[in-house]
Amino acid sequence: IPKIMPSQIMARDSDILYQLFPRATEKEIVILPLPDMVDTICKDINYLQIEEKITKEQIEEQKNKLKAMLGKAEAGITEKYKITWKEQVNKRLDTKKIKTEAPEIYEQFSVLSESRVLRIETLKREEEKNE
Repeated sequence: IPKIMPSQIMARDSDILYQLFPRATEKEIVILPLPDMVDTICKDINYLQIEEKITKEQIEEQKNKLKAMLGKAEAGITEKYKITWKEQVNKRLDTKKIKTEAPEIYEQFSVLSESRVLRIETLKREEEKNE
């Protein structure tokens, strides 16, 4: 991945931006340029996150309707779709138990990962603080 700032920022640019700016300068706060644009972007993100939550709930509701129709059956079929609802078994490590009962093994096989997390917080304006 080239370490060049994209001319137009797209969804696929997360890795490039992380490579360009892997670490934050601790306690550094900058006044962002184009505050109206930044406010619009933040508002859009907030709206889209609400829409995403609603969409996920709607998808889950539709899936549950199919599950209710299938009942105990493993599969159902229509002219256009085949729907399956099968049991699946997964085997996972209980990392909490390993950390407690075998901390040396836990440490030996633990892998650290680093990332930067973007969080958006709505600030109260001065007028709102004084009310």
